[in-house]
Amino acid sequence: MKRIVVIDDHPIVLKMLANVLNTEYALVGECGDGEEGLHLVQTLQPDLVILDLELPKLDGLSVIRGIRAKQATTRVIVLSAKPEQVMANHTRIAGANGYVSKSRGVEELCGVVKAVLLGYDCFPAGSC
Repeated sequence: MKRIVVIDDHPIVLKMLANVLNTEYALVGECGDGEEGLHLVQTLQPDLVILDLELPKLDGLSVIRGIRAKQATTRVIVLSAKPEQVMANHTRIAGANGYVSKSRGVEELCGVVKAVLLGYDCFPAGSC
């Protein structure tokens, strides 16, 4: 079973993702700030990290760069309220494998999770 860590500072988002993902994946860690999230990822070495960009202590782009510096095989999806036309390309450059806007549906997020875990990169059209 694929192992996932979720990093988001909104408890409702953490709970929703746990409910949605626990049916097909092992949610092995969750936290609400970037520093703790980076530590969790380095300790647990999950297959996938889902993270927000706006995080206390260490922003999402820095978390992505930190993951890439130590764990090249861990896949990363950004789940953010930031405008995807602007931020998706920034996250791709930082090393993310996918970007999903929080304004999208759960079905889209689940599709991106599956695709990214299969080795594909998934970014919104027109985000380059």
